[in-house]
Amino acid sequence: MLVLPYRRVTPILSGGFGGAFFSRRLGAYGRWTAGGGLMFAIGERLTAGFGMDVEGLLPRDRYARNFECRLSQQQCAMGLAPWVSFGFRL
Repeated sequence: MLVLPYRRVTPILSGGFGGAFFSRRLGAYGRWTAGGGLMFAIGERLTAGFGMDVEGLLPRDRYARNFECRLSQQQCAMGLAPWVSFGFRL
């Protein structure tokens, strides 16, 4: 991740698609993620970032049959994932 020259704050957008594999005959699912955040330059070599991602598993109906959400009565095939990062440039 590169911070824009002469800027102390840089917006970040991210996204991806991959797989999630479970044991005990639960099978494989598609996993997607999308999100964004901000990266801050702290001095010459240190960066700090924070943001929020939305992630989920596909297909939703098969996921809902095999897993239950204990925190709410809604399906758990989609959720929020906050993140914090620190980087040091050599």
